[in-house]
Amino acid sequence: MTTASLNLGKYHNQTAAAALLFEGKYGDKGLRIEAPGICKEFTDNSYIGSGEDPQGMLYYYSADDFERQDERQRGLVMSYYRVQKLVDTKGDASVHITFWTDGSSEDKPFAEFVAKDPQGLVSAYNMDGYAAKGAWLDLDLAVCTAFVRKTSTEDKITLTVDALNGLTAVWYDDKTVGGGPRKTLEGKSIAVTGNLSFKKLRDLKKGIFAKYNNDHIVFYSNDWVSKDFTAYFIRAFFHATHF
Repeated sequence: MTTASLNLGKYHNQTAAAALLFEGKYGDKGLRIEAPGICKEFTDNSYIGSGEDPQGMLYYYSADDFERQDERQRGLVMSYYRVQKLVDTKGDASVHITFWTDGSSEDKPFAEFVAKDPQGLVSAYNMDGYAAKGAWLDLDLAVCTAFVRKTSTEDKITLTVDALNGLTAVWYDDKTVGGGPRKTLEGKSIAVTGNLSFKKLRDLKKGIFAKYNNDHIVFYSNDWVSKDFTAYFIRAFFHATHF
């Protein structure tokens, strides 16, 4: 199957979205999708781990389809999803994710996400054909441009947010980065601009655990594998060396 063979024209709406795919060290897999345009996020109750975020489009019939509740209006009905790898005639890979409910079937999804996958994340995380369930929730995040910097001769890493009166966070390349005692960034320099997303401004100071990956940093208040986060930084482009 290729992206050209998908019947995406049947959907009445579409919005930009990003999917975060990841696989834990014990083989546990997870998915988050953020669609800021409709203020929705999908989560399967997994923490944000060592993943990357393919940028793509979420196709859907109606925003009301993400508001599903049980018959007594007591809670959300879980949505099922399946991840697929698609390859076009040029050999370029894409990720395709379908969403349906237990009252429907996989061949009648209410939404589909499609994005290019140049890094081959679906294959790298062994998620081709992977299916699980989760829920669509209201996305309530503030986003600010931030700058992360580290020189090659020091362990100190600094994140600065000019829009928040020059708010600065400082941590060190030891157990707070990468979730382990080894200095993962020793001898490396960083100068990266990106977006810092957070839920509550007053909770930013609680994000004392920082988990680093090659395209983002996630801040937690309790440990490195929490199912929720205080804030996360995703790079936008490079100023200098790689991150």
